[in-house]
Amino acid sequence: MDFWAPWCGPCRIQAPILEDFAAKVKGKIQVRKLNTDENGDTAAQYGIRSIPTLILFKDGKEVDRHIGVAQAQELEKWVGAHVKV
Repeated sequence: MDFWAPWCGPCRIQAPILEDFAAKVKGKIQVRKLNTDENGDTAAQYGIRSIPTLILFKDGKEVDRHIGVAQAQELEKWVGAHVKV
């Protein structure tokens, strides 16, 4: 899950990286986005204090999080450490 906002410069950098990653893993994992401006209660529920924040969920539970922009190789390595992609 990508926690982001439209005004966030680093979020705009992260977006195309995530889009490419989502295309690579389509059918294996789901990549979702949550606009923190529109979903402040959910962002607060997960303790989001900086964006972009990526949270990896497995079986509905948080298994890891990454704060800041994740480049493509870093993203693949991070997700691959928890889920077979």
